[in-house]
Amino acid sequence: MKPLLLCLFALLTIRVAAQDSIHVAFWNMENYFDTWHDTLKNDYEFLPEGSYHWTPKRFYAKRNNLYKTIVAMENPIVIGLAEVENDHVLEELCQGTPLRKLGFKYVHYESPDQRGVDCALLYQSNRFKVLESQPCNMSDSTEGFFTRDILLVGGVVDSADTLFVLVNHWPSQLGGERAARHRDRISKELDRLCDSLAAAHPQATIVTMGDFNSQLAQGNGLGSYKYQGVWSWIDNIFLYGECRCGETPTKAYQFDWLLTEDKTYMGEKPYRAYLGVRYQGGVSDHLPVWRNIPIGKTIRP
Repeated sequence: MKPLLLCLFALLTIRVAAQDSIHVAFWNMENYFDTWHDTLKNDYEFLPEGSYHWTPKRFYAKRNNLYKTIVAMENPIVIGLAEVENDHVLEELCQGTPLRKLGFKYVHYESPDQRGVDCALLYQSNRFKVLESQPCNMSDSTEGFFTRDILLVGGVVDSADTLFVLVNHWPSQLGGERAARHRDRISKELDRLCDSLAAAHPQATIVTMGDFNSQLAQGNGLGSYKYQGVWSWIDNIFLYGECRCGETPTKAYQFDWLLTEDKTYMGEKPYRAYLGVRYQGGVSDHLPVWRNIPIGKTIRP
């Protein structure tokens, strides 16, 4: 933890006022890339001449679907994001759509992920004042294992309550045993981060959210992700002190335009932009998730 972060929030342990709960959300946006090459990233697939033929027309269609979904949400104060490429795509979302009228701003840092996908945080600037933020490195350079940072953002809700949000995107299950070992390591590092925050700020609300790439807990409803006909809750939101292996009140937004018919396994599934390399015009292979969290009343283990 940076000393500056601890110093800034030392002034915020006295709560001015209280409210019952706030609405927060998380969404893996699935490959929210721009259309030009970044020399430091392996983003060749998402170029106009790449295997996905990722053109400006397709980019803007995705951006507009993302904006449409955020507007349809029940006014979350913060929205954690995964699989965003850079500041440019976030600027397009926050300033290039009517979201600019709602006062959304973002926090983002480039991570060591070799594909170039990062975590970010959208927030309502009229309700959440960001005081400090930092990327928390989760890569293991000794093993040559590079992955997304955990994004830590701290601020004040409605000039009253201290809120820390930690946005996660853990290594994919496609990485097999090696990725599973690193997910376990990152889980322990996340716990240490949260314990440090709780010790320094006992009155703060601490929220972890993200794509954990394993079903840590159940939520309400079918799930946020569907693989081979099976829904799961690999995306979830937890309060500090909750067991990450039980049930949470997390729910998934299930707007019509986020779902499509599952012709193979029956029912519905998330409507993604691509099926293989075939463009189908959907939004994401993950549903966004949300929950209402008590502010200033975080449970402690």
